[in-house]
Amino acid sequence: MTNDTDGLKPRRTAVSFWPFTLWILPFIIVYALGHWELQKWCGREVLEQIALPLVLVSVVSYGLLAWRRGNELAKVLFVLSVGFFCREWHFAGTSKGIYVLIAIVAGWSVYRRKRITALIKDTPVEIWLWAACLCYVLSQVIARRAFGSDHLNILPMEEQYNVEFEETMETLAHLMLAVTSLVAWRQFDAKKEDTN
Repeated sequence: MTNDTDGLKPRRTAVSFWPFTLWILPFIIVYALGHWELQKWCGREVLEQIALPLVLVSVVSYGLLAWRRGNELAKVLFVLSVGFFCREWHFAGTSKGIYVLIAIVAGWSVYRRKRITALIKDTPVEIWLWAACLCYVLSQVIARRAFGSDHLNILPMEEQYNVEFEETMETLAHLMLAVTSLVAWRQFDAKKEDTN
């Protein structure tokens, strides 16, 4: 007899980790748009308009999951999504406050790691969340000019496209988190947890 969740727990292969290659997309997009002098389409003004609804999708989806299922992972990701939403909305104090929130969420996640890990271990949701996390981290590394001529000096025209790289990477991370929040419904419906 097979478990209902077996279909959500595929055997891990190298192909399973393809979402970790998505971080390359922002660089390709920025360089391509820059080549055709269309880089304004990946600039701050445009991408912040796209980011806000993406983060709102995560807030609503993880909020509903936390409320309906009461599971720990949805609660953590709801709080994190609310923090990202406030930052994208540019509420006062959120530029620095998001790091405090991330530290609190990280502490919460470490403290409740057994319950959280049990929810997503060996599922596609786990891979996508880690891939989104990678994109968020890369966006902050880019924002600090780590790939520029003063540091690693590995990105051509980094000085010219720094804002576009950072905003595109962050928007991709928001998109991945939003998509994962929707996919997580299937995961949590199939694997109902004990909320106690």
